[in-house]
Amino acid sequence: CQLVEKLLSSLHVEITRTWATTERASNLDSSAMHFYPTDVMNEGKMLDSEGEFAYSVKNFNRLVSLEERIAHGRIASLLQRRLGAFQKATELVLGYVISAAPSRGIENYHPKIPPALSMCVLEGLLSPE
Repeated sequence: CQLVEKLLSSLHVEITRTWATTERASNLDSSAMHFYPTDVMNEGKMLDSEGEFAYSVKNFNRLVSLEERIAHGRIASLLQRRLGAFQKATELVLGYVISAAPSRGIENYHPKIPPALSMCVLEGLLSPE
């Protein structure tokens, strides 16, 4: 039971504080994450030499990070609900939304930078099973 509590405590801090900070820092620091209109125009050329769909490095790193966050969010939320701690499960969702919601002071609403709030992660936190 102590292992589960330590895991949940670690995930709580990660979900409610670390994810949004890390996402914003990487978005501002890496020009690869900035949106350019040419990215949209070149999207049709996403096939590799064998004719299979290939992700660019820009998209692949973001997708892997997103998948990891979805999995961690689902694990934390399901564990909290299985333990009957519905208030803590709600705190995870609200903490994530509050920390990742667009912030004028932090992001200056720059149109080239993607938002830190992910609806996929939010869905993972809210999914019933």
